[in-house]
Amino acid sequence: MFNEWFGLFFALINFILVLSMYRLFGKTGLFVWIGFSTVMANLQVVKTVEMFGMTATLGNAMYGTAFFCYGYSE
Repeated sequence: MFNEWFGLFFALINFILVLSMYRLFGKTGLFVWIGFSTVMANLQVVKTVEMFGMTATLGNAMYGTAFFCYGYSE
C-alpha cells in the first residue's frame, strides 16, 4: 500500500514541477526540463514500486514528463 501512495505522490510532484517550470520560464523551462528529467530518471530507476499490480520504477514517471514537455513545446 505504501508503494502505491509513494508512486502516485511522486508522479503528482513531477507534473507540478513541470507546470511550475512552464509558468516561471515558458518554453525555455520546458526545454531545460527535458534534459533534467532524462538525467534524473536515470538516477531514480533504482527505486521500484508496485502500483496497481504492476512493477514500475520511479524513473518512469519522470521520463514520461519529458515526452509531455516535448509534445507541448512544439
